[in-house]
Amino acid sequence: MFELTSLFIPVRWYYDFNNNVLMDKNHTIKLIEGTFSPPEAADILFNLLSEKIKFHEIKMLNIKGHGVYSPEHSSERIKALKQAKKDISQLLMDARDENTHIEISGNIDIKLVRP
Repeated sequence: MFELTSLFIPVRWYYDFNNNVLMDKNHTIKLIEGTFSPPEAADILFNLLSEKIKFHEIKMLNIKGHGVYSPEHSSERIKALKQAKKDISQLLMDARDENTHIEISGNIDIKLVRP
């Protein structure tokens, strides 16, 4: 069964002193939840990790072009994400060899913060 859960975000509303409606600034999105075969899990997880690596590679190119920020954070994230891909590869091979499925559950917590 291949299922990515919907991106439904429960919205909570608050009012300020002038009775203006304000949306809660914290959200949790259930991104992935389910049990997957090793090939399905590989597809989901490697696509997520590849997109994050691509994001940081593009960010590093933009940083180098403008010379304003240091690329160390993106470089470290790329290394960590590539290591995660290796770790997941081993886990997927183990699951395949043991004829088991993989349960994945992943939330994304989002907060509005001031820079």
